Amino acid sequence: MALRCSAVLFDLDGTLLDEELSARCGLTATCSWASALTDVSADRIQAAAEAVGPDAWLALDTEGYHAAFGITWEEVCWGQFGPETEAHHPVLSREHRRYRTAIWRSILASVGVDDPAVADAVAERHAAERAATHLLFPHALRVLGTLAPSFRLGLVTNGPRDLQMAKLERARPHHCASATETVRLLDLLDPIVISGEVGFHKPNPALFRVALERCGVGPSQAVYVGDSQRRDLCGATAAGIQTVWVNRTGAALLPGVPPPAAQISCLEQLPPLLLAP
Repeated sequence: MALRCSAVLFDLDGTLLDEELSARCGLTATCSWASALTDVSADRIQAAAEAVGPDAWLALDTEGYHAAFGITWEEVCWGQFGPETEAHHPVLSREHRRYRTAIWRSILASVGVDDPAVADAVAERHAAERAATHLLFPHALRVLGTLAPSFRLGLVTNGPRDLQMAKLERARPHHCASATETVRLLDLLDPIVISGEVGFHKPNPALFRVALERCGVGPSQAVYVGDSQRRDLCGATAAGIQTVWVNRTGAALLPGVPPPAAQISCLEQLPPLLLAP
């Protein structure tokens, strides 16, 4: 049986955009470059980055950006937090370059490289590599293109506007398998609701209500598609929206999380749920 709705709202990171793969590709390219600069193996540098990077960022994150928005160490290392971020998060806008270099100095120090100039160069290289790498999950654009004629498609995402818009503008499929997948992600989503500019972040149901208002629909007329149990399922359900859980790993539902209306393991399973007679 189809889920009845007139608007379909999506999460970005982990739902449409494969952040884990994007981060891994950017980091791998950076570590290969850094290896030639330091005579430390790329694998050893990458292992150090994955082990040291998260804790180094949490030690610097006195404003709680990770807790509030889920900003990871590698996001703060590549994001360009400009005027739009400055208006709402001035510390992040002012300090992100310092965070970036401090994190990479900690990473390289852990493998015996204590030259600040080298660490700063690697930090800049990582920022460039990662900023250019934003890979969508397979068939994401094709699925959106299939749904677009029948539904209003929107986005509800946590994070500073500068960061999330950069992802949306640069997002690309793993490979252009069809003409549909040459369309930009931004061309298919309206409205785009970003927590950093609205002032609420998931799971606050107020963020979802902003999206409903911009779509011109009530909660019963919308479906929300996301991968996070706490942020997506809890938040959308609290706003009265039925949910589709993108559960690629086969995880069990956590205690206290409201069951979704449907569960899928890949985006290709979504159109049959929404378009079935």
